Amino acid sequence: HWGGSFAIVSHGNVNRLILCSLLDIPLKNLFRIEQEFACINEIQFLDRTPVVKLLNYKDRSLRESGIRAAHAAK
Repeated sequence: HWGGSFAIVSHGNVNRLILCSLLDIPLKNLFRIEQEFACINEIQFLDRTPVVKLLNYKDRSLRESGIRAAHAAK
């Protein structure tokens, strides 16, 4: 939705499909986009034009703090 923020949580291949679609990349190049497990991609829309701001980002400290928080909640 325009003017707001949202998150999509998905598998790597779905992320690749979304990125290819938004960036007009032919599907034959699908696997040229690296997508690690639990990575973050950030796409901003400027005048309805998608701009990749972050791709395949993994901050290990965030992951580790999330794991610690999950164990503490048990």
